[in-house]
Amino acid sequence: MTRVVAYTGPVSAPRPDLAVWRSPGTAMFAPALVAAGWLLALGATTSDDLASRRALLFVGGPLLLMAGIHGRLEPYLHAPERARLLPLPLAARAHWLSSRGYHLPQLLGTVSLGVAALAVGTLWPSAQPQWQGIYELTALWLWLAVFALPCELLIAGSAAALGRRFPIGSLPYRTQEKVTGGWTSREAAVHLYAPALAVGVAVLLALPGQLSITRAFEGHTLRAGHIAASVTPFVVALAMPTAGCRLYRRGIWEAVAWLSEMIKTLAGPPLPVACPPWVSHIPSPLAQILILRMLRLSPFTRLRFVAVVGSGLYLALRTAGPTLPSAVTFTVVVMCWLLPLRPVAGQRGRPQTWLATLPLPAAQRQGRHVWVQVATWGPPVFFGFVIFARWIATR
Repeated sequence: MTRVVAYTGPVSAPRPDLAVWRSPGTAMFAPALVAAGWLLALGATTSDDLASRRALLFVGGPLLLMAGIHGRLEPYLHAPERARLLPLPLAARAHWLSSRGYHLPQLLGTVSLGVAALAVGTLWPSAQPQWQGIYELTALWLWLAVFALPCELLIAGSAAALGRRFPIGSLPYRTQEKVTGGWTSREAAVHLYAPALAVGVAVLLALPGQLSITRAFEGHTLRAGHIAASVTPFVVALAMPTAGCRLYRRGIWEAVAWLSEMIKTLAGPPLPVACPPWVSHIPSPLAQILILRMLRLSPFTRLRFVAVVGSGLYLALRTAGPTLPSAVTFTVVVMCWLLPLRPVAGQRGRPQTWLATLPLPAAQRQGRHVWVQVATWGPPVFFGFVIFARWIATR
């Protein structure tokens, strides 16, 4: 007889299968929308109005970071996988490292979207490229991004440490009770303010360095005071990741449990969306199932489909040729249609277990229906080709 010995000691290094998070494309959905709006706002300025573009950067940069911070920080405490992995004999550092492995690429993707928006939004309205303005705006944005990473790591650890239950009557207990507003549990109070606080601290730390960068691009000399004011916040930021990891190790075991309970309470009972009457008139039973699943797993499905078809028809039939703003707008509409459908695609293999025994064609037994795929991919591909062809013809 083979003897099986279970290992119960802590695991300090993360395993590749610890991070089973949602698709990166879905997490980048909100930052991509904000970056597109930032691009259009930058393109609406005149070619030589660098001051307005700086103001748009100081407003749009924090908004872009804020748009994706919930998705970037989700694996640390909010993700369902974290609650399922917590009972395993894993050290807190393993949870921290596996979450950070998802966090860093997401932040890098957000920063890349910001750089692309700045470059295209600055080059687009200019007859001649304003390279110095692009360099300055890019430097200002990257300096803010440098401080965003340590601030987000510190906030992730602080959310774990402050998301616990404290003794009744203590200062943390009274603070939690005051800031919740009475609509959620006390342990979830920190999650209401932590993301915005992380972005605010990053902006505060990056501001002296950004002012020094602007002064240098304007041709002024940087003095010792300017350099000291820029470097000091950077030195402070170096200690934030270590402090965040220590706080995370202290509070993860309690914070995840309370946060999971709060999420289930706010979600309420699982009530499926009612089947629309028009779905029952579709001849194919498999198509009915696939369309109903699409309606239940992605929000505002019909509204998003109408937006894709309507915007595509408008750009394809209007007299004037497509412009960069219209192309960006159509791309955003297509993203709003396709990206929320990724959870549906992620469950494609589930119907195979009960479809395999039915008298269906091989493709349908795999959970795929040709007309459903045509309805999903046809409008964006068709109108995208028409708009691109019209743009080529007008050049």
